[in-house]
Amino acid sequence: MNTGDLLLRAVLCDPGDDTVRLAFADYQEENGRGLHARFVRDQIAGVVRMVPLSMLVPLEPLTGVMSHQTTRHATARGCVVTCDRVELVFGRGFVDEVRLPAAAFTEDFARKLFARHPVTRVVLTDREPTTWLHGGWTWISTATRWQVNNRNRRAFLRPELMEHLPAPGPCATAEAANAALSDACVAWGRSLAGLPPLPHASGGA
Repeated sequence: MNTGDLLLRAVLCDPGDDTVRLAFADYQEENGRGLHARFVRDQIAGVVRMVPLSMLVPLEPLTGVMSHQTTRHATARGCVVTCDRVELVFGRGFVDEVRLPAAAFTEDFARKLFARHPVTRVVLTDREPTTWLHGGWTWISTATRWQVNNRNRRAFLRPELMEHLPAPGPCATAEAANAALSDACVAWGRSLAGLPPLPHASGGA
């Protein structure tokens, strides 16, 4: 791997370390990607600034899984790119969060996304956490309103994700259920990209 690949790998392995992100930005600037370097530095500094999508180098591998009907806007959190019901939220220069329907979170998409971005949160927009009489991880499909509980959830959540979910147990709040599902999605995506588990817990719901 070249220096750029090694720096990107360092960013992916430890999403919480801004030092390696700034080193990556320096490398980008030294190799003719000054706008992207500025984007990384600005977001780390908390500056909300839009840049041309062509400058967001980490988006390039996703062109095969997202159409070109893409919109973008700035929020208090930074740059948001929306396409095909998929919302990518950039934080500190890379995609930090992705929001999308469960069916869109395919193996191909997840592998390409996590191979270029230190994603720490995944929201399945058509899965709504709910409670179950006897406790346990339970979701509702917002499209069909069918319940997804410990016995039939495999019909609504990818089997690969089940390996990363904690053992069934009481789910006290919707936030806890969302956090558990997000962590499972992140763990699966990182495993597809050949990355180690996150060195610390994700940001939750």
